[in-house]
Amino acid sequence: MIGCGVVGQSFARILIRREAELVKNYGFHPRVVAMVDRGGAAVNPKELDLEKMLSVKVEKGTVAANREYGRLAMSALDVIESVEAEAMVEATPTNIKDGEPGLSHIKTAFKTGKHVVTTNKGQKLWFSSKGCGYGRQRRSRRKPERTRPRENVIRES
Repeated sequence: MIGCGVVGQSFARILIRREAELVKNYGFHPRVVAMVDRGGAAVNPKELDLEKMLSVKVEKGTVAANREYGRLAMSALDVIESVEAEAMVEATPTNIKDGEPGLSHIKTAFKTGKHVVTTNKGQKLWFSSKGCGYGRQRRSRRKPERTRPRENVIRES
């Protein structure tokens, strides 16, 4: 998960709160193996404890402050390139002028064979006007987006 501000933290809380439902109803057990914020990253190839990571974020200001898994000098691009994962959740703030930093995160994830979930429309607009099939070239699936309440995202997906 890239971006651990309000949106990223809310997404993590939904995963925590709805874990039993996701497993029971969908056979889906998402494992978050990395979290990145402005201060660095936390990485555990097996799985991060989301409740502990959120506590560290609130108490210390960065997930990188976690004693066991924190990595102060690790950037988002380093994480995307080096951490094995099926998908990347991109939840950084949008810059509508150039789509950064999310645009580079998304391109790097595609290059490394990851699926991408993004909360930002800025990158979607950039890809539509200039990226022209970037994800399709890398065999990624893109589903149409609908605006809906946060809590219903997992249920309807």
